[in-house]
Amino acid sequence: MSLKGGVVRAAILSTEPMAPAATRSAEALVRAAGRLAGLAAALLAVALAASPCRADDALLAPAQDLRADGAAAAARGMPVVLLFSLPDCAYCLVVRRNYLLPLERDLPLARRPVVREAGLDDTAPLRGFDGAITSGKALAARYHARFAPTVVLLDASGALLAPPIVGGDTTGLYGGYLDNALAEAVRRLASSAGGKAQ
Repeated sequence: MSLKGGVVRAAILSTEPMAPAATRSAEALVRAAGRLAGLAAALLAVALAASPCRADDALLAPAQDLRADGAAAAARGMPVVLLFSLPDCAYCLVVRRNYLLPLERDLPLARRPVVREAGLDDTAPLRGFDGAITSGKALAARYHARFAPTVVLLDASGALLAPPIVGGDTTGLYGGYLDNALAEAVRRLASSAGGKAQ
């Protein structure tokens, strides 16, 4: 409650006698402040429920077995899209929510890349493209990912198919960068497969 509300409440709780009109006025202010606080809480709940950034839909599958992910992507002629992120990274959240989750959710399976996320400084073990145990931190070093977010598009062996996309969407052009990188990756995959188009 604001300082003004604290002063009003202090006046009500004071042992000094108040004039009846002043008491009614102070009590009315306290009731109004309570109603406003309730309204604010209700509005916040509605805003959070309507927000496109809910905890349950703002997560990508973690990179755990990139060899299997690479095989699944190769079977569709698509790349593995790997996001390097950091905890509490606002730019990572925007890239994840606005650009990478829709790739998984909205594209038909035949045109859907395999999208995974690895922590830029995460040392937890995961299986790399060659089947060996590695970590997000080691993969970040391999792909020279030093900033979060960094998105790399990779073939089944872990080779880069397009230049990494470094940084967040600060100018509203991220979707174009991602579309261009995906198109280049798919083109390179098709040409390496003998020109077969998927």
